[in-house]
Amino acid sequence: MTVLDAFHPITRAWFERRFKAPTDAQTGGWPHIIAGSDTLISAPSFVYNDTRARFAERLASVLPAHLQHIFLANSGAEAMDGALKFARLTT
Repeated sequence: MTVLDAFHPITRAWFERRFKAPTDAQTGGWPHIIAGSDTLISAPSFVYNDTRARFAERLASVLPAHLQHIFLANSGAEAMDGALKFARLTT
């Protein structure tokens, strides 16, 4: 039994030709989507979501108290760009 069993045969055949296997996010998320539940598989950083908020709260709880802001980037390039902007702003 696989998450692909819920797909229409044409969709499943297309998926199996195109991809090696579902990702972990797809395997975990699709059953919830099929059941009609709300689920988050992926979201850009500018969209609020509870999962990202809980992560930021947990991260803040283990950081030194003087670090009061958290910036989560989608990529290394975005992180570097943000770091340069923050450095210019504060120096």
